[in-house]
Amino acid sequence: MAASRGTSSLLARSSDGAVFTSETAIGLGGVPELAALDDGRVRIYVCGAGIIAYASADEGKTWAREATVVAAGALNARTVCDPSRVAGASRFIYKIQP
Repeated sequence: MAASRGTSSLLARSSDGAVFTSETAIGLGGVPELAALDDGRVRIYVCGAGIIAYASADEGKTWAREATVVAAGALNARTVCDPSRVAGASRFIYKIQP
């Protein structure tokens, strides 16, 4: 699970989806969205200068930057954030302010 703490994100683990432990702060950005990848890696989308994607192959211990998913100022608007990946639809939803 990922949760926002200002400009950083918190990660927590659960074996049953009900009780979470091992809270870890990562300073990649805030307002996170997690996605499990088919190859076993985990991707996190965070807000910073736009929306950035990072991937982890070691269960979130380390992260490698993959790409800027939404550049700051995209669509000639301010990216408000709140990234949401639509699984199976090749779509990504986020908030903007004109």
